[in-house]
Amino acid sequence: MPGGREDHKEHIMRAQPGDILVIEGFRTGQPARRGTIVEVGSADGAPPYVVSWLDAGGLTTMYPGPDAHVVPAGQPTDAPGS
Repeated sequence: MPGGREDHKEHIMRAQPGDILVIEGFRTGQPARRGTIVEVGSADGAPPYVVSWLDAGGLTTMYPGPDAHVVPAGQPTDAPGS
């Protein structure tokens, strides 16, 4: 519609158990945080996700923000030792 509101499509993250959630560091020199997605809260792969963190262990249920992305299981995450 001319002169109207611009259409805005929000990117919805999709994942499945076994994928890796990567949250990029937001400060200079802060490493990215990585965790294995162990549970997905909806049938279509949208959040919330239950994540088992690789650095400190522990489980977190979360809705990832814009600083996060999903790496499919079996693909490299560009992390040392991964």
